[in-house]
Amino acid sequence: MWRIATGLLVLMALVFLAARYWEPVHPALAWVRAFAEAGMVGALADWFAVTALFRHPLGLPIPHTAIVPRNKDRIGRNLGEFVERNFLAPEVVREKIADVDFIEGLAAWLGEADRPRKLAERIGDRLPALFAQLETGEVRRYLQSSVNRWLEEVDLARAAGELLGAVTATGRHRGLVDQLIVELARLLAEYEPSIRAKVREKTAWYWRSVGLDLAVSDRIIAAAEEAIAEMARDPEHPWRRKLDAALADLAEELKTSARYRRELAAFTAELVANEALQRELAGAWDAVLAALTADLARPDSLIVGQLERGIGEFAAGMRRNDAARARLNRWLRGVIVRVADSQRHELGLLIAETVEKWDARTFTERIESYVGDDLQYVRINGTLIGGLVGLAIHAVSRALG
Repeated sequence: MWRIATGLLVLMALVFLAARYWEPVHPALAWVRAFAEAGMVGALADWFAVTALFRHPLGLPIPHTAIVPRNKDRIGRNLGEFVERNFLAPEVVREKIADVDFIEGLAAWLGEADRPRKLAERIGDRLPALFAQLETGEVRRYLQSSVNRWLEEVDLARAAGELLGAVTATGRHRGLVDQLIVELARLLAEYEPSIRAKVREKTAWYWRSVGLDLAVSDRIIAAAEEAIAEMARDPEHPWRRKLDAALADLAEELKTSARYRRELAAFTAELVANEALQRELAGAWDAVLAALTADLARPDSLIVGQLERGIGEFAAGMRRNDAARARLNRWLRGVIVRVADSQRHELGLLIAETVEKWDARTFTERIESYVGDDLQYVRINGTLIGGLVGLAIHAVSRALG
């Protein structure tokens, strides 16, 4: 395009010289001369204007030329501010992504044939390297110190009270009580001979001679069995209610009692100071990583299988559940808007700093390469429009003359 625009200027000059030479013989060539003369003026003016944007015309330090290289840093700052304000503003980003269903696209991609398996295997291939990084002594010591610090700082008494209170409030302890009653019945049956022996031991010889010890044993065991059976049959048995009340009281006491707090704090301090426990904690991490690594090495890895199922179920669930997909999309759009808003100033600075690092010649060449064609069209248009204006001026001059 530069060659075409320059060639057109040269053509105008040659036409002007030819028309000027033969004009005395052919007066009509005055119109051609006027067109070519004005075309040269327009071409030279626009050449000067276009060239002045990027360099000094003919190397002459004419004021207000070489505008782009001279204002490189300012252009970079203005460009960064322009992008920051007009492209990354929250309202602009929000409007742009308002109708984008990110989760549908993700679910469709994840739901493609063999995609869950391939992703699960790829993740599984990366995990051993991650586990190897986690096996370092530094990581082990950090985890061990974190556990110890948590044990030292946590209020175990209050935590136990909260947990016990939640369990008793929802009635989830009743299954444990049922199991406890079953165990009581089993223990009673297991220790029945011992109970009979104790009764016989405490009974005088003359009562044993008439078998009174057996009768007493039978009554004691029968009464215990009947009480246990009643507790098993009746969820509202008085003894059960007393146990519920005792557990509720214990939960409150754990949360508020300074004595329990001191005792459990002393217990945790003993745990932290226990060398055997610390060795077990250190070895447990290695054992967990070794077990996970061994599983990943198997062709039928449970971890990879669970990952595959999880990915597939997520994809299927998102495609079925419009409400969940809409909630995730709203959350993701909000994240994108917040990230764009929080980082837009940094992006503007990145643009400005990148431009500042370029030398003036590199920056000028890059800008010129992007807009060069259009700038050469400016020169071409200037040549042609100048020629037409020259014709108009010549026509007016002839009309007035």
